[in-house]
Amino acid sequence: MRSAVAFTFVLLLMYLSGNSYCATYDDSVNLMDKVLDGYDARQRPVLDQSHGIVVSMGFYLLTIQDFDEVAEKFSAYGLLYMTWSDQVITWDPKDYGDAHSALFKLSDVWYPKLVLTNPYSKLSDLGDDWMIVRIYNSGYTSFVPGAVFDASCSVDVTYYPFDTQTCSLAFNTWGYVGTEVYLIPFMEEVDTTHFTKNGEWTLNSTSVTRIPGGLYTSDTIYFNFSIKRKPMFLIINVILPIIFMAVINMLVFLLPAESGERVSYSVTVLLALAVFMTLVGDNLPKTSEPMPVLSYYLMILLALSTLMTVTTILNLRLCFKKGQVPACVRSLYRILYCFPCRFRKKKFLKINQVYPIDGKNKNKIPVVTVDNSAKDEPEITWQDISVAVDWVALVVFLLGTIIVNAVFLVILAENKDVAFNKN
Repeated sequence: MRSAVAFTFVLLLMYLSGNSYCATYDDSVNLMDKVLDGYDARQRPVLDQSHGIVVSMGFYLLTIQDFDEVAEKFSAYGLLYMTWSDQVITWDPKDYGDAHSALFKLSDVWYPKLVLTNPYSKLSDLGDDWMIVRIYNSGYTSFVPGAVFDASCSVDVTYYPFDTQTCSLAFNTWGYVGTEVYLIPFMEEVDTTHFTKNGEWTLNSTSVTRIPGGLYTSDTIYFNFSIKRKPMFLIINVILPIIFMAVINMLVFLLPAESGERVSYSVTVLLALAVFMTLVGDNLPKTSEPMPVLSYYLMILLALSTLMTVTTILNLRLCFKKGQVPACVRSLYRILYCFPCRFRKKKFLKINQVYPIDGKNKNKIPVVTVDNSAKDEPEITWQDISVAVDWVALVVFLLGTIIVNAVFLVILAENKDVAFNKN
């Protein structure tokens, strides 16, 4: 029973397919010759030229090829789907072997000459001569050109590398005004059904915007893309090394002056920070508005590293200086190390073991004397001053580094809605 039903179903499909399209080669040639006879691809295919032609548009995003923030270039590969009604090319399918549609060479028929109005390099129309157009017997026409679209995009790197960018592909009809060709999006968003993910960027959202034209301007369709950077690579390879170098830079004040390596150590870390600042600058657009927060952060760390190097050099000069320390410097050193508390003179009462005899009362009265012996204060040298400067500099620069990192994190935290959820 089941095999009989299946066999009947197959026969039905064969019958329907045979009656749906049975045009021969001659039918197709006659169809092409007939509908193109007297057809002028330079004119809009409307019988009343005072009326406009409606072109419906949609964009199928396949992948994000590249986003170059330095060159401010956005590249996306996709298909632009366009449909319109050609009132000139129509036919009765019964006259041509029940052919309901036909393929035409792009140059043989009229099509809306769309141009990308925000190109990165050059302005050109969309569509090559090898592409084809499918036209149905009712005049319904579909054209699906595909290309890699390179568009210029304004970049906002304020919160780099936690930034979100919004780029657009803007299309309009070259030479036609808004009353002649109407561009209408048939979707509110870009179709991402077959979208392939990018390793550097995440596609947040898409939208479609129409700017109507007028008597002297053409309609414009904007396909908008909101993309968010994946920051993990930059965090591991840029941010964390910079923080580590800022921490180990302060250890120069714990390095003994006698080792002779303090200046070279400090200069090496300073140069490493300068190299990382150059690497970050190479990955950012050459513009001053807006400046990324990361650039200010690196500049402050570089300034702190420079001050550490200068402090180290001056402190080494103090360490190997000869002569007596001035009184004012000694006073500061005493206050810092609380010398008055540690080495002030203490008086002790001492009871002597000599007991003079009172002649009248015959009583023994002990003799009380004062012992003025005290611990002597050590001599303060330039080496002692150098050690004190090291500890003071270590505390000051440690606090400065902590404050700079805290402010950097607070700025990102306060603007997390902008940095991470910008649309």
